[in-house]
Amino acid sequence: MNTGLVMLVLGAHLDRCDVGRILSSTQIYKVGVLRLVAMPLLTFAVLAAASGSVKLDAAVWASLVLYQAMPVATVASLFAHKYDTDGPFSSGVVAATTLLSAVTLPLALTFLMA
Repeated sequence: MNTGLVMLVLGAHLDRCDVGRILSSTQIYKVGVLRLVAMPLLTFAVLAAASGSVKLDAAVWASLVLYQAMPVATVASLFAHKYDTDGPFSSGVVAATTLLSAVTLPLALTFLMA
């Protein structure tokens, strides 16, 4: 029930925003690339560098990288609205990264399986 409620609140926040302006913002896509591409690659590089001293199971390795490839949490939008910061921007980041993750997560899985 909690996840559904958060999605309803996020939808209500997006309904009050200019979605066209938000989705055309290059800043949102910069955050998306940072979150969905750069962070998983950085995590992979750190794990690869530490693999000599730290032994991790392949499933743990993959889950750490995939965790970093997940979209921005919806709670970020709730906090932004609660504390009167840039709510429309945070709602846009959540929406854009969620949509972009439909492409980046399968790519990350393919990369990890190779």
